[in-house]
Amino acid sequence: VVEDASVSRQHAKVGVADGEAFIADLGSHNGVRVNGEKVQGTRPLDGGDVVTLGNVTLVFHRGERPPPARRALEAEGLRARLSEELDRVRSYERAVSVLALEVEAAWVSQAELVQALHGALRLMDGVGQVGGTLVVLLPDLSGDEAEAMAAHLLSVLSPLAGRVRAGLA
Repeated sequence: VVEDASVSRQHAKVGVADGEAFIADLGSHNGVRVNGEKVQGTRPLDGGDVVTLGNVTLVFHRGERPPPARRALEAEGLRARLSEELDRVRSYERAVSVLALEVEAAWVSQAELVQALHGALRLMDGVGQVGGTLVVLLPDLSGDEAEAMAAHLLSVLSPLAGRVRAGLA
């Protein structure tokens, strides 16, 4: 609600449709302008747009979009990704670790377990599912670093499940 005599109670509407912000002039007497241009009907809004309602000026800010939901790779996709990582290991003498996680008596869905893992992983890491086992690819991690990441992932999953077993290679 904007409290100014030049702005009516039904002046404009700001909303989101299909993930995009918009503003609509609801037939106001003093008009709606975006970046100095009069709005007729509905107009999309971008971050940084200057919106004028009567004598009131506002700047529209858009928050960061949440990252898209990441899903577990199916067995075939996981094999392909592991093959790529092994080629990289051979070509560039880099490391890769593989963590297998068996989750028993989870209180959340498999998709929620995967999202919890993705939230704790780097963008370069991968999560796949083979049967009931979650497989995590950890490029550039070996030894103590891989063990520390495995312990961290166990701590992330433990509150979501009755029991989590892990194997690291």
